[in-house]
Amino acid sequence: HDSAGQLMKLITDILDITTIQAGEHPFSSESFPFAPIVDECFKSIQGHSDSRHIVLEQDMPVDLPPLDADRNAVRRILMNLLSNAIRYAPDGGKVAVSASVSNNWFDWVVADQGVGIAPAVLPKMTDPFERGQRDPYKSEDGTGLGLTIVQSLVELHGGKLKIESELGKGTRVRVSLPLRSATPSS
Repeated sequence: HDSAGQLMKLITDILDITTIQAGEHPFSSESFPFAPIVDECFKSIQGHSDSRHIVLEQDMPVDLPPLDADRNAVRRILMNLLSNAIRYAPDGGKVAVSASVSNNWFDWVVADQGVGIAPAVLPKMTDPFERGQRDPYKSEDGTGLGLTIVQSLVELHGGKLKIESELGKGTRVRVSLPLRSATPSS
């Protein structure tokens, strides 16, 4: 059953990437508050974080303007980033989401206190099937396509993705979307 679930996720991720890269991914921009999306994603992933005693935190300014983007894409980006952060965070650790606005960009960061990503691997993290940690003694969930999908969805919005990491200290992934991304980039 688990193997079938993993295979189904792999097929779904490959189809998503193909659809996005072919320019056929549905894109519907709307204005919405970001914090409730973070709450929804936290609720969806709460069981996994609770089982490892990982604390989920968010830091949202009260005057944060609404985000203009595709709501489903933002949810997908955030879920992929949270899943990765929880996967690599230590038991009892913390995963945090923060948001801010500056210079006409809506930025959010997902940060963990996990194992980090080796500097040699960091530039390849958005390549298909790339993973930040290869440990023969650990079973790895996921398909290695999550960050590829995140990168594609961010670019669809005309945005930027930046991954910073330090071995043994954790990883910070910053998503920057234009404040007014009413249409996808071509």
